[in-house]
Amino acid sequence: MVGSLIIIAAMAAGIVFSPLPNAPITMAAGAIYGHFEGTLYVLVGSLLGVSTAFGVARVLGFKAAISLLEKSFPDLKFGDQRRLMWLIMWSRLIPFISFDLVSNAAGVTALS
Repeated sequence: MVGSLIIIAAMAAGIVFSPLPNAPITMAAGAIYGHFEGTLYVLVGSLLGVSTAFGVARVLGFKAAISLLEKSFPDLKFGDQRRLMWLIMWSRLIPFISFDLVSNAAGVTALS
């Protein structure tokens, strides 16, 4: 029980504090708890971490980021919910873009 909470907390912390690597935590969860339970713990930790990173970015940097982006790219519609949803979805599918970076970037957009 305590070990699973440690895996979940470590995974969430690895996402919120981006320099921490997540791959060793994921492999350890699979090795210790097996495929199904390890995946479940990593999934819960990832969801907590991504939600926290999104919330922190939303609170700390939303207005500053929007004004900077609108000045730099006046032709792009950063308030368009549909366009932002597709942009975030596609960026999640590109393997060399960090999920942590996408979560923080999504937090400073107008995405509801």
